[in-house]
Amino acid sequence: MTFCRARKSAEKALRKTQLLRAARTMLEQGDTVSLSSLARAAGMAKSNIYRYFESREAVLLTILAAEWNQWGHEVLVGLAKTPPGHCALAELLANTCAQRPILCQLTSILPSILEHNVSIESIVQFKTTTMEIIDRVTHGIHEERPDLPLARYAELFHHAIPAIIGLWPLSNPAPAMEKLLTADNMKPFRYNFKQDLTHTL
Repeated sequence: MTFCRARKSAEKALRKTQLLRAARTMLEQGDTVSLSSLARAAGMAKSNIYRYFESREAVLLTILAAEWNQWGHEVLVGLAKTPPGHCALAELLANTCAQRPILCQLTSILPSILEHNVSIESIVQFKTTTMEIIDRVTHGIHEERPDLPLARYAELFHHAIPAIIGLWPLSNPAPAMEKLLTADNMKPFRYNFKQDLTHTL
């Protein structure tokens, strides 16, 4: 594959999309995303990635924002089919999260890794985009379930994010730890992401 530098806006947008697709594929396969491995997967030199993203973390933040956006759409679509009651709502939110492992994986490392090695502008853009998505979902839920004030639904999402950050790694331990947790006396340390997130919400 011969690499040609993108010069037109459409070419640059296409190259950026190719990088995001390559990174997403690596995440789906359980591969570690580094700039070197991403460059190999996309068929370009590592130095060329900096023309489109400032760092590996910026790539992953872009993917995470897209994941949250798609999740928000799925919640609003599923809301109309969900029976009344706060337990059913909690189950919908937890199920839609659990069905998007990339969203959960990247959210779990958001404060510790992804929000480092990126510019303030990138952080502001990500936070603004995420706030808009959560605001849209919050208002959509309130329109369907007006029995609680809008502020209470906003509070729900405020606490849902740290729940995801904590529960995802606990529910997906390293192989050695997973084997250890099968012992009867280790039961208090076992976590099931979907069930525990539903209960927490």
